[in-house]
Order: sequence, then C-alpha cells, then structure tokens
Amino acid sequence: MNRRQLGLNALSAALQVVITGVVYIVLYRFLLDQLGDVSFGVWALVLALSSVSNVANLGLASACVPFVARSLAEDDEPGAADIVSTAAVSVGSFLILALSIGYPIVRAILPLLANEPSAVGQAVQILPFALVSLWCASLSSVFLSSLEGCQRMDLRSYLLMGVVLVYLAAALILVPRLGLMGVAYAHLAHTVSLLVASWLALKTRLPSLQAIPLSWSRNAFRKIYRYGGAMQIISVAQVLSEPVAKSLVSYFGGLGLLSLYEFASRMAIQLRTVIATAHRAVVPAIAELRASGEEAVINVFKRSHVLLQYLVALSLPLLLAILPLVSIVWIGRYEPFFVYSGGILLGAWFLNLLANPAYYGFLGEGLARWPTIAHLIIGIGNVILGGILGFVLGAHGVIVGYAAALLVASAAVSWAYRKKHRVPLADLLSAASLQFAIATVLAGAMAFGSSRVTFVAERPVAALLLAALVYTAIMAVPVAKNPVLRDVIRWARRQDPSND
Repeated sequence: MNRRQLGLNALSAALQVVITGVVYIVLYRFLLDQLGDVSFGVWALVLALSSVSNVANLGLASACVPFVARSLAEDDEPGAADIVSTAAVSVGSFLILALSIGYPIVRAILPLLANEPSAVGQAVQILPFALVSLWCASLSSVFLSSLEGCQRMDLRSYLLMGVVLVYLAAALILVPRLGLMGVAYAHLAHTVSLLVASWLALKTRLPSLQAIPLSWSRNAFRKIYRYGGAMQIISVAQVLSEPVAKSLVSYFGGLGLLSLYEFASRMAIQLRTVIATAHRAVVPAIAELRASGEEAVINVFKRSHVLLQYLVALSLPLLLAILPLVSIVWIGRYEPFFVYSGGILLGAWFLNLLANPAYYGFLGEGLARWPTIAHLIIGIGNVILGGILGFVLGAHGVIVGYAAALLVASAAVSWAYRKKHRVPLADLLSAASLQFAIATVLAGAMAFGSSRVTFVAERPVAALLLAALVYTAIMAVPVAKNPVLRDVIRWARRQDPSND
C-alpha cells in the first residue's frame, strides 16, 4: 500500500471515530429524553441478547481481509469475488439458522432479565426487528472487511460515517411518533442502508461480483473457515463479555441501571477507540518488519508501548475528573451509578490499551493463540466473577467482575509477548514516564477541584470547560517537554503524503 493511501486510511478512520462519537452523544441523550430510562434499558437489553446469535459469523468476515488482499495481489479479481460471495452466503445462511433457534430462547429469557411486566411486552415487540438488523449488520461486515482487503479502509470509514447519520436522522423523525418502535425502525434503516451501501461500494472494486451474491465455493469456504478458527473462538468469547455483562446488570440492578451502564459503556469504548484506531497501524508495520529481524519488531513494540503509556496517562485522569460533569451535561442530571460504572470502565478499558502492542504484535506475527486466550479469559472471567460479585454486590459487583476479567486478560497477553521476546518489564518503564503520570494525576485532581468551586448544577458546561482549561494549563509544560511528543511529530511528518 502506498503512503498516500495509508495516510488517507488513517485520516478517514480517525474522522469516523469522531463522527460516530458525536452522533452517539446526541442520539443517546435524545433517546433517554424521549423514552425514559426503563424503555432505553429495554432497547439496550434486546440488542445485547440478540447479538449472541452473531456467534454464527464463525469469523468468516475477518477472514475476507487477507484472502481478498492476496487474490488481488495475484491479479485474481474473480478469485477475490469468489471469496466474498462464499463468505456472504455462508454468514447469511448460518445466521438465519442461528436466529431461528435463538428467537424462542431469547424470548423465554427476557422475562427473567426485564424484571418489569410492561418492559417484557416492549422487548418482545422489538425483538424481531433487532434480529433482522443483526442479520443485515453481520452480512455488511463481510463486505466491509472485503473493502479493507481491497486496501480501501477509507471507503469503509465513509460508509460507516454516512449510515450512522442515517440512524440519527431516522431516530429523530420516528421516535417522537412511535416511541421504542421508532428506535427499532431507525436501527433497521441504519443496518439495511449499511448493507446496501457496502455491497455497492465493494461492487465497484470487484466487478466480477454478481448483482446478488449467491455463488458458493467449497474450496473458498475451506480456506476462510480454516483461517477463521481463532476468530471463531473469539466470537464465542465475545458473546460471554459485553452481552453477558449487560444481562447481569439488568438482572441484578434492573433496566434503569442498565440504561446508565449503556451510557457508561458507550462512552468508555468510544473514547478508547480514538486511541486504539490509530494504533492499529502497528499491525502491518510489524508484519513488514518480521523480515528485518526480531530486534526491529521489539523496537516497534517498545515504542508503541511508551506512546500508549503517554496517551493513557495524559487522558485518563482528566476523564475521571470530569465524569460527574459529563453525567449532568450528557444525561441531564447527576447519576451516581453512571459515574461509578463510567469510572471503572474507563480505568479498565484504558489500561487495557497498554496490552495493545502485545495483542497486535502477536497478530502482526501471525500468532493468534494468546489473543484468543485473552478473549477467553475476559469471557469466562466475566461470567464467573460477574455472577458471583453480582450476587454479593448487585449490579455494582457485575461491573467490578467485568473490569477485573478485562485487566487479567490484558496482563496475561502482555506478559506472554514480553516473555516470547525476552523484554523485561523494566524496559517499558522509566522515571520520566512515572513522573509524567504523577503530574497528570495531580492535574486531574486540580481539575476536579476547580470544577467543584463553580455552581455545577446551574452551569455544568462552564464547569466542564473550566476543568479542561485548568488541566490543559497545568499539563502544557510537561507535555511540551515529554520526548514522546517529539517522536509522534517526527513520525507524523514521515507519514504525511505531501512529503512524497
């Protein structure tokens, strides 16, 4: 891939994360105001339960990336089209079977989790729409992954930006008239538009594709199925993480707390994605550096780890400091459970970022064993710890169990990668990084204190801006003196397509 396309891919991916984040900020507040916390919790629960059927994806969508890319590199465009069509037919067929089996099961489970009689009726009413939306989204993932295999991540990002705006527009029109059913219709419009748009975009890159992908090749299926073996295990493990966590929160805390958890989870994951999206560029870099020897790979690992330390240390204290204000501005009132769950999830997900160099290092080297083990730890640990702590502490314990499983998995994959390449933990830490982390914690405390001296209830936005301003003022000098910033600027200049 040329540097110009690489830069365009990175820029579009970053823009997509920002646009998606802004849309969900507006959408979630709108839905909460229109539906109330119980109905919003119903929507979150139904989406979580229906997503369990996505295990039938079998990792085939992810397998399209390397095989489409390989076929195109060999000037075998019909072969790439064959891979796409086979994956689409397989995923679509498997999901129809899974959804047919899953529908009565989910419908039977709903009364146990939606512990309010009126909520059960709402959940059953929107469940078919959620399942159809899941089918469209899963099929779209095949086409989006294939676009990535065509080295057009920029098109993928543009499509995702466009359809999330469709989701917002449809919700703004339909929800005031139809309530919760309006959300179901809007979400269906979102996934159907993604399915159609991703297919049309891919058709321009692979002209050999049929107007409707109906062809199926046993050889093509055998290749992508074998490659997706680790992804199949990861798919099962992912079912045991977020969907189970949401179900347990609903069971132990009710739909009202689930709605607040949904806000906190969306916030933590979206903010984490801002950093993680940029770091995905490390994967192809490691794949290319394998030919240069282990020393070059270790150097990339160390540098990316130091960069993530810097970004996590810089952002996490400020985010934790302003959480109460975020609750007032975003939700419209101070919600202790949102602040509690948001703080734990932000801490867990941002510390999980420190395992990214090891996780993507394994993948860049073509080794999926430890990333798979990490997902299993998260999934199984979440079920065990979330269930036990849920009985002891209620919904609060579920969140602690989920965060603990996430942190244990992060530590395990990081330890395994350091052991494989004989990198001592001390090589990743320095006095400078420790001093910088202490400075950010102190700045976060000052930002929190500054926000408390204002009349938060009357002027929460002003308090939020003041906290950010105080944090920025305190951290300006430490950031400017930190050598990581200079390394990032030099790297960005080397990647700038205009420098070609």
